[in-house]
Amino acid sequence: VDNQSGGTIDFQTGSNGASTGGVLSGNGTLSISGGTLNIGSVTSPGTFVMTAGTLTGPGFLSIVNNMTWSGGTLTGSGGTELAGTGIGSIDGANGAISPMVLDGSLGRSFNNYGTIHYTTSAAYPLLLSNGANFTTYGFFSFENDNSITGTSPSSFNVSPNGVVGKTSGSLTSTINPPFTNSGANAFAQSGTLEFAGNTTASSGGIFFATNDATLKFSGATSTFDASSLITTDASSTILFSAGNAVISGDYQVDGMTSIAAGASVDIESPDNPTTSGLLFTGGTLTVNNDFFMTGIGTWSGGAMNGSATFDVAPYATLTIDAFYSSPAIDGTSGLLFANDGTVDYTADPSSGKYLKFMNGAFLDNTGLFDIQTDAQIFAGSGVVTGSANGHRLSASDRALPGGSGRRHAVAAAQH
Repeated sequence: VDNQSGGTIDFQTGSNGASTGGVLSGNGTLSISGGTLNIGSVTSPGTFVMTAGTLTGPGFLSIVNNMTWSGGTLTGSGGTELAGTGIGSIDGANGAISPMVLDGSLGRSFNNYGTIHYTTSAAYPLLLSNGANFTTYGFFSFENDNSITGTSPSSFNVSPNGVVGKTSGSLTSTINPPFTNSGANAFAQSGTLEFAGNTTASSGGIFFATNDATLKFSGATSTFDASSLITTDASSTILFSAGNAVISGDYQVDGMTSIAAGASVDIESPDNPTTSGLLFTGGTLTVNNDFFMTGIGTWSGGAMNGSATFDVAPYATLTIDAFYSSPAIDGTSGLLFANDGTVDYTADPSSGKYLKFMNGAFLDNTGLFDIQTDAQIFAGSGVVTGSANGHRLSASDRALPGGSGRRHAVAAAQH
């Protein structure tokens, strides 16, 4: 069937169509507004509009120019693509009546080689069900505070030359299925883009945030291989709110790294991983390659461990306030806490929460360690030791007393 420009073939409620062996093409519009279309061969309309109903069958759907998906289900054993020349809108406008579903139970997938504007509201998201895979090789733009729903084995991916980004909306857009970035780009330039499923970066995959935006990782696992890059501008944030993140690639954050209770972040990168800001409120930071904080940070709870060095760089300031729990430095694997800048220790002595050096942890202090309250510093099963300007510091088994209103340096280190 050759559906030319200006023509429309519409499968309305109650109608059924089948193209089991033929080809449906042309620059006209193929519309499914409540009926069912079973395709058995290549179907390549110039424009595809789906507001309700079902597309199924073993055939391949290739949308050449324009796509509008407002409701309805794509299923069957064939594939689906928006061609590189195509522009799509997934707007969920009919989602209250007919939710948007990509159903992979028979193998249906969706490859985006063009540009998709994802503008649906949070109430009517696209659902990836039964192992459906949605992969972007072009551009997928979150343009509202909305989500992609679904769970493993479904997945939402970006592959070589592809870009997935949140471009507008001041709140959060969430990708719930597992997400793989293989040699592509994922970014936020507005609000927060959250990866709530397991996240994998490989083959040079890049994650970046700009313009006061946040990339949030909350899945059970987030794995960034040695070729990956995580970066931000000075105004933006990388937030680890839950799960276990292992970072083996380049980590260069000019903004804030935030680690919350329930998150575990393992720094394995060999390329001088750096963050300007640090907001450490809970969870675990494992430092297995030297990790540098170069700006302003706050440590309010959680534990550091690992086999390398956490360094408060020259001119940087880390405030340890123990607001949520007792910050702990665990030396079991040889972690070194190095202060080349300023550490302000401001824990409330009445809170029962204070800095702990555990298992022989070592403090190398060549900057200013300013104890501003009477809160203790506790040496658990080991001793607190350190050096500064050639002088060593040792603590009692229990505490280094502070002085409210007094300013002094651990090991008299100020330069």
